[in-house]
Amino acid sequence: MPKLTNSTERHHLLAAIPAEWEAKFKAELAQSPLLQLVALKVSQHFTEAYRQRLEADLEAGNVTPRKVRSPYIKIKTSQKAPTQVTITPPEEAQRQLPRVTEQEIDRAISTLDFWGTSASYMWFDLIRMAFGEMEEAVGQAQLSQMSLEAGLKQLYRHIFDEASASLKSNFSTVLQAYVDQAVQLVLNKYDLPSKSLQELEWLAGLTTQNVPSPPTTNPRLFTTNTTSNFATCKLLWESVNILTQRNDLKWQPDSDGKMAYTSAVKDGRGKLIFWVTDNPEEQYPEALAGEAALAVIETFDIRAACMHLIYAAHVTTLERPWEEEFVIDDTHIASYMGLDKRKDLSKEKRLKLIERIAEQPAQILTFLHWPQQGNVESFYVEKSRLWEVAIGYHGQRDLFGDIKCTGLTIRCRAGMWAKYFLNKRGVDEGNAFYQYGVLSKTLLQTITRVWQHSEGAARMLAWLSFKTRVSSNVIMLTPTLMGVAYGQDKVDAAQRNRDLRSMLANTWDNDLRVLREAGFDITFDSTTYPAEIRPDWHEFGRGDQKRPRGFWDILCNSRIQIYPPKEIADSLAKLHRRKLTADKSSRPQVNRKLKQPTRTLVTGTAIKSAREAKGWTQSDLADQLGRSKMWISLIEREKRNIKPADATKIQQLLGL
Repeated sequence: MPKLTNSTERHHLLAAIPAEWEAKFKAELAQSPLLQLVALKVSQHFTEAYRQRLEADLEAGNVTPRKVRSPYIKIKTSQKAPTQVTITPPEEAQRQLPRVTEQEIDRAISTLDFWGTSASYMWFDLIRMAFGEMEEAVGQAQLSQMSLEAGLKQLYRHIFDEASASLKSNFSTVLQAYVDQAVQLVLNKYDLPSKSLQELEWLAGLTTQNVPSPPTTNPRLFTTNTTSNFATCKLLWESVNILTQRNDLKWQPDSDGKMAYTSAVKDGRGKLIFWVTDNPEEQYPEALAGEAALAVIETFDIRAACMHLIYAAHVTTLERPWEEEFVIDDTHIASYMGLDKRKDLSKEKRLKLIERIAEQPAQILTFLHWPQQGNVESFYVEKSRLWEVAIGYHGQRDLFGDIKCTGLTIRCRAGMWAKYFLNKRGVDEGNAFYQYGVLSKTLLQTITRVWQHSEGAARMLAWLSFKTRVSSNVIMLTPTLMGVAYGQDKVDAAQRNRDLRSMLANTWDNDLRVLREAGFDITFDSTTYPAEIRPDWHEFGRGDQKRPRGFWDILCNSRIQIYPPKEIADSLAKLHRRKLTADKSSRPQVNRKLKQPTRTLVTGTAIKSAREAKGWTQSDLADQLGRSKMWISLIEREKRNIKPADATKIQQLLGL
């Protein structure tokens, strides 16, 4: 057993601390009265904010003392001194925090994921303090002779069993700093300076008027990662195409004269049919015909596709999503889509936007006939709503008893399609599917940010969110993806119009840049997509040169390969490994050992070291691999996964 003879081996002691210690600390922290302390301090801030506002309004003459009738408020006025307000909240208000309960404070802090990130920092601070006290208590001489095992036992006692009064006092100061930080985060969420006097009175618990509180929301998405699972069946994929591509899809009257979009399934053996309605709240909404349908389709906002994806993510958290509902509020939506960062949107405008885009996915009606697939027999789902959505509003009462809207909640339930495509028990019984993939929060926020000035990129991002479930790298003809981005009619029209060709080619290059900035790795086929027609921003692109004559024909016969962002690729790999493990556990065991091929893992650090040892630049290595310098940079920084074929080439070139 090594001795703790120097600082390096003391570092080994800290590195050897078991993860169970931190888990024990966090469990004890969760039982501490920190939440109550935060709630009490927040309540005190509310009371003080109301007192200061009331004093200011009284001084300005906006409120007269006769209008202030609360028995808990005393007002002292003087011609020689400023007005003074003293507030003595009722014991019930002090004890129960009537307007802002501990549950509401907990929800506010959970929304900000404060404790999830702060607990680890608290643990680090505690370890640092405890180790310092252990050094002082044991002494350097005895510490240098102590084994690693003995050092861990001694450190455990200092932390959990025999914590000194000074350690408890010092750590209490640290906790107080985190409590104050949590209080400030909550206060920032409530934005007290923007509240009216009546709203502050309500928050301080000094009024007896009751306002219905909003319903409890479901757990948030993206709480521990930048990705979340989401349902990805073809029905949902085509629905997101409707919300993004709108009238660019082929809408035709059905046998009843209603405008419908039809998508074939399994080589035409099945089909999906979609209609739109303008009254989704009805139990049996009516599909629209002709111009009325096209007018509704034209109003679809691309950001409604983000709502559709958010719904598709939430239903994966339910056991029976065709029967159960989930509840989300405007703060969740604003966080997922990045709307909370928009300084140009007032609270009122943001609520109206969320209300509008939340309803639009529910305006899609569906019918599906799915043919037999494997052991799952064919099935039908009659015309029904894609999503059942109900929007409720909540707020605060003003002086006249009217409720001012300050937020909204969305209750949502999946249509009957979920019984066949999101049914875990049905998979076990062999009569349904469970199809899901990985959704990135960054993707949602990018679509929300670029949809106006780069609509084609927003369309492709929504489309690729489903495509990556099918394949971790998408190899396809350029005109196919251009059809998604701009509509096939416009792509065909560019064949006959030189100005439109040039405009569309420029837009295409810019939209590919948006995809790259969103984390997608784009590789141009070296044979069909030559450098002279590649984007000017690409390292091996055309640069300042103009596109050659006949570039459009070359572009329309080229191929492009797209890899998803690292966070999606990593999550997809985890899902794949989980599925393989589940498949292996369900297979019958055989009494023979199979020789498993060994795989060599090539790290980005190893690649960089070997490259520099040869005196090569990133561009040198990229040229030999037929890749871009950016791709090499991402690989070396371990921001991009390496495919086995690429890993083999790199090993051969660098001698790894």
